[in-house]
Amino acid sequence: MPKKQKVAIITYSRAYNYGSVLQAFALNRFLNKNGYVARTIDYTTKNQQKLYRIFEPWRGLLPIARNIHSLFNYRKLLTHKKRFDEFIDLNIPTTERIENTQQMDGLNKTFDYFICGSDQIWNVDCDDFDANYMLDFVQDKSTCIAYAPSLGAGANKKTTFEAISRYATCFKAISSREVSSAEIINRATSHDVTTVCDPVFLLSSEDWSEISVPGLVGKDYILGYFIGDVAGLRDFAAQTSKAMKLPLVVIYKNIRDLKYPFTNRYDSGPTEFVSLVKDAKMVVTNSFHAVSFSLIFKKDFWVFVNNAGTDTRISGILETAGFTDRILTCDTMSKVAPQHGVNYDNRDLSALDLVIEHSKQFLFSNLS
Repeated sequence: MPKKQKVAIITYSRAYNYGSVLQAFALNRFLNKNGYVARTIDYTTKNQQKLYRIFEPWRGLLPIARNIHSLFNYRKLLTHKKRFDEFIDLNIPTTERIENTQQMDGLNKTFDYFICGSDQIWNVDCDDFDANYMLDFVQDKSTCIAYAPSLGAGANKKTTFEAISRYATCFKAISSREVSSAEIINRATSHDVTTVCDPVFLLSSEDWSEISVPGLVGKDYILGYFIGDVAGLRDFAAQTSKAMKLPLVVIYKNIRDLKYPFTNRYDSGPTEFVSLVKDAKMVVTNSFHAVSFSLIFKKDFWVFVNNAGTDTRISGILETAGFTDRILTCDTMSKVAPQHGVNYDNRDLSALDLVIEHSKQFLFSNLS
């Protein structure tokens, strides 16, 4: 019987961020389901830990207001973090916790292949970026594979180009989540960089249903997942709630939501996120991963982008899937009926299916 390949994955697996942890879970679970011994490197930077603390430094009126808001929701936010830790410990096989460079170097003796990705791990503008996410610690670069790293807002930075050129040129294989990122990586490394799907698409709706918990809300609802401030997003969500005569449940703490009669579920962890998307009647968001799970579970959804420019992650997946008509801005939101759903029976998802299959084959062919 042939030896099972041992694969180490490094990504933002300890971030208290739904997309980060769920994509980390998905790649790990997919590889283990398909005959590999996959372990996610249990590594996080001090800067990443600071990013997800409950209270901000008290500098200025806005941070003070946010901290007061957090204080009133402290128990929920503490439960939120606890549920992330429990999900990771129960569902993602990991290495021992990596605390220093010597431990990271020791992984070279244990694993046959190393995968970096997905998420914005190659965005050098991220506060939690460091060279380990470009597999700097791996001695034999022919064992290195990049699966769907995103460059994010740092895509066009000289420092990004220089980092990719320095660390990734000798990789065995490189893929990216966005076409625009693939082109930049190609110029930096001269690699034939293929475009693949986010890891969450490597698992089926049935796979995801295995970790979901039904009936969290107990009645029909609209799910709102709002990151930051996108013009028109919250107003449109409120209009959708009124038009469909359903409560709107939000899962991400933001002081802007106080002016709306939203129900909050700030205590939600990764399991709750998947469950709330799965059971929602409609999803209104500006999140790539909320859109992704809406597609996986074939849910009605609307996604907002800034007028300044479409998020290439969102536009890319929706162009592939044929759902660009679900993208809104503050200028176009008045031209649609909020309650208008998606007829999936009339949508051709074959192009998305092809990308998913291509992505699986990319992994299989390079882990041989």
